[in-house]
Amino acid sequence: NSYPARWALLQIYQERAAPHLLEQLWNRTYKTAVEQQEYQQQVTLITFWVEYRRTHAEPSLELFESLKELVQKGQIAAMAEFQEQYKRLQIYESYLTRNCKAYQPDYPSTSPLPSYTMVPDMPNQGVLDYLDTVAQSYYHAGEERIQLLEASFEGLPQLSPYPRYQDLVERSVLAKASIGIEYFIKKEYQKADHYYKQVLPDLEHLSLDRQGDVYYNYLYNLVCLGTYQRAIDWYETHGAVVFQDHRLEHRVRYPVAWAYILKGNFDEALDHLLEHNLQAHSHDALVYGRLLLSVLYSMKGELEVAERELLNLRQKHYYAPFQEQSLAIMVRLFHRLAQLWYSPPSERRTRTIEELRQEMEAHYQAHAQVSSTLFYRWFTQMTNNALEQRL
Repeated sequence: NSYPARWALLQIYQERAAPHLLEQLWNRTYKTAVEQQEYQQQVTLITFWVEYRRTHAEPSLELFESLKELVQKGQIAAMAEFQEQYKRLQIYESYLTRNCKAYQPDYPSTSPLPSYTMVPDMPNQGVLDYLDTVAQSYYHAGEERIQLLEASFEGLPQLSPYPRYQDLVERSVLAKASIGIEYFIKKEYQKADHYYKQVLPDLEHLSLDRQGDVYYNYLYNLVCLGTYQRAIDWYETHGAVVFQDHRLEHRVRYPVAWAYILKGNFDEALDHLLEHNLQAHSHDALVYGRLLLSVLYSMKGELEVAERELLNLRQKHYYAPFQEQSLAIMVRLFHRLAQLWYSPPSERRTRTIEELRQEMEAHYQAHAQVSSTLFYRWFTQMTNNALEQRL
């Protein structure tokens, strides 16, 4: 009953000159394509039928008028299909533009492509409006983007009944996760948590990479929310099942490590990090993991070990991606702070720590999208403590 099977059978009936069977099967197949909004199938079937009838039926005005009416339906289907595919590609374009601007803030938002005016009132107009709303959301941030993403949910009932739109229905899971990210950036962690909790039950529909992103952001948000034990409990409850794939498990270890650190449980954090071989992680995850180890060794008073980790990181010269460049700057600032960790109070020490705090603040505010929020928060807390002689 699948479309490819029916299409193959139509061609067999044509070759074997079985007009009655062919017409019955064509009618059923075309009706199904219309009901399921399969516009490309409609165009293919109409083209097939017009060619078949043009060469096998007796010429008459009635025949040509009926075929003309059918071709006009095919033209509408073709425009609907074209506009839908155009809008789908537009989502990718806007998504990629947003990512380019994250690395290069002055990256142009306008497209060099020729402008195209969409034909209104298509049979799939609800789908086109949904796709357009999602595409536009990538050009906005904060409250404007949240409103656009929430507006896109209104189109979901029009998509759900049709198999061809299941990928768009699944995309709504990412839209809710994106709203969580926007609230996270706005530091409205409770609202972000509200959306993440809606997303978690539906993650099996997403790729492993996407799942990893959502789990990481969810746990990171819990830590920023100050619910450290909740992040730890969630990881201990779900980790064994959710993170059977190490590509996911490695990624989410770090926000949980921060939960232990910010609770002051340094031994547990160290055990958590060293439970698996850091060398097996991806390069950026390895860099971040070693930075966390240097933090922990410093907090445990093992300054020589911490110094060795920091020097090892500083001697690396392959911080090519901007996110790693940001991390490298944080490493250098922490390295300088660690050298002052237990030095006796003096005006010079106080002045240097204040300068380090200001440098970190300036760096984070300028590059918040690619910097580690938790490391910035912890570094600020430590410099404040140092200035108050509470280290």
